[in-house]
Amino acid sequence: MARSKPSRRAIAGILPCLFALLAFTFSLLSVTSPEWASRDQYPDNTNAISQKAPIYTLFRSPFQICIASPVPADDEPSSPTNSTTPDEGDEDEPDNQPPPAPTNLIHTTTCTHYHLYGLNKTSCELPSTLGTNLATNVGDARQCQQIHLSGNYLVASAVFLGVSMLAILILFVTNLSDSLKYRSRPSPEHGNGANHLKHVHHFPKILTILPTILNPLVIAGIITALIAQFYAIEGLIQSAPNNGDWTTSQGNREKHDPWVQGKALSTYLSLSWFWALLAGWSSWLLWGGYARRNLAAVMAGSESSMGDRDGHEGVKVK
Repeated sequence: MARSKPSRRAIAGILPCLFALLAFTFSLLSVTSPEWASRDQYPDNTNAISQKAPIYTLFRSPFQICIASPVPADDEPSSPTNSTTPDEGDEDEPDNQPPPAPTNLIHTTTCTHYHLYGLNKTSCELPSTLGTNLATNVGDARQCQQIHLSGNYLVASAVFLGVSMLAILILFVTNLSDSLKYRSRPSPEHGNGANHLKHVHHFPKILTILPTILNPLVIAGIITALIAQFYAIEGLIQSAPNNGDWTTSQGNREKHDPWVQGKALSTYLSLSWFWALLAGWSSWLLWGGYARRNLAAVMAGSESSMGDRDGHEGVKVK
């Protein structure tokens, strides 16, 4: 029977919910992950040809900067202590020698979190603001503008996709509830009079309003995510210090690779707008008909009221 169609449509609404949840999840991972841009560092005694195994990797995002600090390894042998009596010929030598410098070092990476806005609170500041050009978050005006725009568009994309996910969940729950109520109604008895009239199913207004609002939200989330990717590539990679010098010197003067895209920029953010595209497309296929049906009903009602008014006026003329 035709009454099973709303139920199938309601169950199929799980797919847009899943797509929207994945889009919002990857958007949050993009916001919180520092791996937007990465750079491998190599030992000082290597050149560009022998750079194979990095000793550590630096990361940077619009909101985080990670630096590495050398610390002694856990298996570093402790310096021996002299507990015996020195020989007669060793009287001139000092008894307490300074411990030798550790030779087996490892590097620990620590990340600093920065704010979205605020003077001297963001991940890129001008030297005139910081009072030094040696800080980890120092940059020129071009690089800072690109990094700030990337972060702003990233947050905007996460907000749009989050609101879109809530709208899709509301559509799913409302459609499922309305479908169950409609299927539980008794069938109209066939006979004369009013019972013979066709039963009209009036859908909740939210099913006719939200699909119209949902598409602009999803499109805004996708566009802002793409813009955030563009500015991040410009600010964190193309405008990053030493990248041009590494290219011109072919790596001979640097002991590290150039800045490259990390998994948050190339994977997480791309998956967020990809799943958002699927969520918007599937939700419009399922629930876009409600908006079109409501518009057709409104237009039909207005035409009917105009026809009734013309009929009454015709009677008055006669």
